[in-house]
Amino acid sequence: MNETTLLQSKAIKSGKWAFLARFSQILGGSLVLLVLPYWLVPKDFGIITIFTSVLALILILQQPGLMESIIQFESNPIKVRDSALWLSVFISLILYLVVFISSPIIEKFFNQKDFVFPFRIIALQIILLGFTNIPMAWFQRNFLYKTYAIIQLVSSISMIMISILSAILGLGYWSYIYGVLGSAIIRLLLVICLSNWRPSLNLDLHLWGIILKFGVFVLLEMILGWFLIWFDNVAVAKNLGSEAAGIYALAFNIATTSISLPLSAITGITLPTFSRLQNNIEALRSAYFKGTKIIATFCIPAGIGLSIIGPTLINAIYPGRWAGLGVILSVLALYAGFGNLWILNTDAFKAIGKPQTMLKIYVPTVLIMIPLYWWGSKLGLFEFSIIRSFVVVISAIPHCYFAIKSLHLATDYLWKIIYKPIIASIGMLLVVWPLNYGITFLHFENNLYNIISVLLMIIFGVIIYSALIKRLDNSFMQEFLLLLKNALKKEIRI
Repeated sequence: MNETTLLQSKAIKSGKWAFLARFSQILGGSLVLLVLPYWLVPKDFGIITIFTSVLALILILQQPGLMESIIQFESNPIKVRDSALWLSVFISLILYLVVFISSPIIEKFFNQKDFVFPFRIIALQIILLGFTNIPMAWFQRNFLYKTYAIIQLVSSISMIMISILSAILGLGYWSYIYGVLGSAIIRLLLVICLSNWRPSLNLDLHLWGIILKFGVFVLLEMILGWFLIWFDNVAVAKNLGSEAAGIYALAFNIATTSISLPLSAITGITLPTFSRLQNNIEALRSAYFKGTKIIATFCIPAGIGLSIIGPTLINAIYPGRWAGLGVILSVLALYAGFGNLWILNTDAFKAIGKPQTMLKIYVPTVLIMIPLYWWGSKLGLFEFSIIRSFVVVISAIPHCYFAIKSLHLATDYLWKIIYKPIIASIGMLLVVWPLNYGITFLHFENNLYNIISVLLMIIFGVIIYSALIKRLDNSFMQEFLLLLKNALKKEIRI
């Protein structure tokens, strides 16, 4: 078995565990934020949104390319691994000190009372993650996704249980804090128990410099990525208040979680897979094209479908609560659906040794986006959501340009990928839209009937779309189903 075939075998076998790992991450992150609104008011949820938005930036600064260096570097990986771990711990301690000192400034910026103490407590996760990020990256590098997935799953379930129990007890936004810290502690204990290595205490400062140099472009890219993903929450919380931030964040979480979760089987293994193909550009290009086609086949109809049923879905799962949430969800669903078309670009550019390419994409996008967001957040939540979604159109141009240039793709590659899913989605739309209107018109007194009606409508939409896309691209569907079958059932020895 040659190297390429062996790599494909590893990737296929790892697929189900990578999916479970990514699914577990979402369980412990986004999905818990979908459950807590049953007990929290929008204002409490808005405070959680401020916590997560600020800490997302801190966690980016915590690992400036450290995890990527573990996966990417081929020379002396053991030494790189040990050096990266101690560098991660050192950076984490410094960052927590910065957070501790700057908490009053953050409180004043968002005009929130009693913010400093809980923020300092939830920020303790920075130190805990400093000890576990590198071992987790080592599992990924060696395709040890079973161990990786078990750790993610157990820690995520722990977060859900702790958060929900605390919320039921009426602890408000503290329920999320307890869940985050409990999950981080359990994650650390599992890494210690399941990892078969203990790092050497020999510090190689020269290697620290090499790792940090590698991580410069990755760090800058991730900071710019934070603006793309999190700055909207900051703008809404600052200019519209914590209650509006809670409504917006919940709509965004529903849209992105429901669409990104099924993509986890692909996105969880793309960086190590692409990295092993870095010297075979033709194979990498083929893997990128097929991966993006699979993503488009799912996320385009998912975004369009969720946009149609958004208000109906919200009325079913949050009856009588969270006024205005459904309309915001309908707008953001389109963003989430079409925004995932370039989700593989970051890993592809890193794999070919060009992480700086993402900077060329993010810089102009962010420069346009920041003033748009700040201005839009003062107009109102609905207007802001439309402006937020428009960023997909802006970022599409540089994403496509650099994908074509770096991976030597055909200039019309994106159209070849998306036109059949769009046609099938239009067919689905013509059927689901009248059904959605009928469900809204009837609106049963027993909410269980509303939930069942929405689920049946979703299932019917999936059946219609699947039949249409199979009719339009039968060979691709057969290839995809075979790949799925291998990922779920086939046992391949590594």
